[in-house]
Amino acid sequence: MTEELFLYIMVLIAVFIGSVISLSIFMSFYRKSKRRGLVILAIFIAFVVNFQFNIFEISNVLGTLTLIIITGLLIASFITLSKKPIASVE
Repeated sequence: MTEELFLYIMVLIAVFIGSVISLSIFMSFYRKSKRRGLVILAIFIAFVVNFQFNIFEISNVLGTLTLIIITGLLIASFITLSKKPIASVE
C-alpha cells in the first residue's frame, strides 16, 4: 500500500467520523429547534465546507476532524443564537 493511498483512506475515515459527530450535534439541535429547515440547511453547508477543505488535501487527520467539528459547532451556535423568528415556507 502506497503512502498516498494510506493518507487518502485516513482522510476519508476522518471525514466519516467527523460527519457522524457533526450529525449527532445537529440532530440534538434539530430535536430542540423549531426552525428545522435552517438546521437542515446548516447540515448541508457543513458537509459542503468539509468536502471543499478535503479537496485541498489536508493530510493531517486530526486537523481534518477538528475542522469538521468546529464547523459544526459554529453553525449550531449560530442557529441557537439567532433570536429572530424565520418564516417557514410550507
